[in-house]
Amino acid sequence: PLSLRWIFFTMDGAYKYERCVELSLVVSSFGRFLDGRRIVFSDITGELVESYRRYLVEEGLKATTIRRYCERFRSLYNKAVKKGLAPKSGAFDSIGSYRE
Repeated sequence: PLSLRWIFFTMDGAYKYERCVELSLVVSSFGRFLDGRRIVFSDITGELVESYRRYLVEEGLKATTIRRYCERFRSLYNKAVKKGLAPKSGAFDSIGSYRE
């Protein structure tokens, strides 16, 4: 299976260093959330995204950081969709409503 880390490192276009660092933090955080489980893009559902959000809350991250992480995660996923590596999905539809 393809990994989000692979998508991150093979993306087209130049990103500012800060954006790359932030995306790397999101990929690392999601990896910790998965705790060694391997998934494919079709496994990324609204339920999984919501579970990841709850994990971030439990980790003590602030609402703004959680929203930013989820938005960056969606950005990585959308890049995979554009490259034809992931199915188009509504998994991230609720991200805009993440306010705590």
